[in-house]
Amino acid sequence: MAQQPSMRRHSTMGRRRPVLLPMLLPLKALRQFQLFPFPQGQVTVILDGKVLGQWGPRQPAISSVTVGPGPHTLVLRHPLCYSQQVTITREMHPTKIARRLRWRPASLIVNTAAEATIAVRLLEGTMRSLTGTPGQKLDVAFPRIWNSSTLRAKVIVIKGGKSLERHVTLKAGRTLRLTM
Repeated sequence: MAQQPSMRRHSTMGRRRPVLLPMLLPLKALRQFQLFPFPQGQVTVILDGKVLGQWGPRQPAISSVTVGPGPHTLVLRHPLCYSQQVTITREMHPTKIARRLRWRPASLIVNTAAEATIAVRLLEGTMRSLTGTPGQKLDVAFPRIWNSSTLRAKVIVIKGGKSLERHVTLKAGRTLRLTM
């Protein structure tokens, strides 16, 4: 059975100075999980409430976690996405943990005349149109599976029989303010 050294205090004969000697722990009790989050940039890895660092494929970034026996809680956090929690149970064997984090909605505020009508037409992803109120926040949800933190859209403002249009790029978790 493979062993891993740890340090234990023992005194030696003669001078009575403490000396650190290795104490063997079974390696079988440790389990390593490879991490594969998406999106891959700016993901913070948190294990059992302790921030380990940023995810990344090379050192010093975190690409895997090693845990002892028992259950553990792993959290993957990204500034533009909802955090995702993974419970590592006692029975889980070392494996890959691949998780797609969901994008937070983008927000749009259009400042224009109070009597104007606002429409937002998404130009990619799930093609749909949304309506909004001048000066009020309009949340635009991202498709469930979307590989970019941005969505292209067309903002249409109708006031006094005239139509104004502007192409914009909406970013997950951010608010865009327009005056039209």
